[in-house]
Amino acid sequence: MSYKVNFVSKRMDDIDKLKTFLDKDVEFILFGVGRNFDLFRKCLDGKIKISYCVDNNSKLQGTQIDGYEIKSPEELIHKNNKQKILILTGSINSVRKQLDHIGFSEGDDYCYVMEFIPMYYWFVEKKIYLTNISFIVTPNCTLNCKHCSILISKSHSKKHRDLKALKRDIEVLFKNVDFVYNFKIMGGEPTMSPHFTEILEYISEEYRNRIENLRVVTNGTIKLDDRTLKIIKGNNIQMEINDYSEFVDYKYSISDYIEELERREISYISYRTTTDDQWVDFGDFNVEKFKKGLVTHNHFKKCAYYSRGLWGSKLYYCTINAAAVNMGGMPVDESDFLDLENVIEPQEFIEFELGVLRKGATSLCSNCNGDYDVNKILIPAGEQMSVR
Repeated sequence: MSYKVNFVSKRMDDIDKLKTFLDKDVEFILFGVGRNFDLFRKCLDGKIKISYCVDNNSKLQGTQIDGYEIKSPEELIHKNNKQKILILTGSINSVRKQLDHIGFSEGDDYCYVMEFIPMYYWFVEKKIYLTNISFIVTPNCTLNCKHCSILISKSHSKKHRDLKALKRDIEVLFKNVDFVYNFKIMGGEPTMSPHFTEILEYISEEYRNRIENLRVVTNGTIKLDDRTLKIIKGNNIQMEINDYSEFVDYKYSISDYIEELERREISYISYRTTTDDQWVDFGDFNVEKFKKGLVTHNHFKKCAYYSRGLWGSKLYYCTINAAAVNMGGMPVDESDFLDLENVIEPQEFIEFELGVLRKGATSLCSNCNGDYDVNKILIPAGEQMSVR
């Protein structure tokens, strides 16, 4: 029997285990009350029974959130058979180890919220619900970061994606998907696209009611015109600003950019990158780092990069994989994506979302060090290359 058949069968067994979490008698213990708690609040609150929360932060223990008591993880030893643990924290692997050490088993006693949500919505409500989509609208950027995770500085093409193709990506996605929690418009620098305003308008007019959080990821180097800002404000689009002004000279102050957003009451979050910051090093994608087969499969399971990449009417399991193929010149492997131009059965779609890949991992996994939770190789953040 081939490896890929073993991997698919094994993952399907994992999913069958997780279906027990959907039993009406199950009560959940929520592990972690950080940033993913809002994800729970918007997607699951009122739909499942909650016993209480636990968190490793001792300052939170003994307090409440949304009426749920927050306890120490030490209380989990009193968990009964009807209770299941739903992990909300982003540090999934460290919590896995913590729960395994107590004596719990993944799939039997606990699971990750990013897996539970699409399962719940399909098996209970018969809806295809995705948590994270990254939509790359242009390979162009105003910066030239040496260690760009999606290979902008090494992109084989600097041609802007045309408007017809961009609209088609979105159209075929929502032909297959009922709802997306986080939809991120990104690049490169997305505001460089000559179709940036039109694509914001198109998504807002046609699909805004099927997206919870619509966000633009920008470095803030390009001022937005009045029409664009009105569309952003009028459709509750959030701006995520990654400030690299410590590395390059902005034509204007980033504080002026933010001040304009505040004046118009536009939602934003801002991250300032400094010379003291570090990024994770995904590594040279031309170099194999993990032996194909079981080793790469286990690496894939631990990494589980929870953002699907939308490009060319294809939904890639991993956004980094999408960038490596479409901008980095890596060969196309049909096992890495769903071709949204084809008729996709809902069961196949949800299995893909839950990590049932024909080869047990993406084609990039064996050549990638992985995301933060599995990769401790760090490099200087924001470092610029002198020549574009």
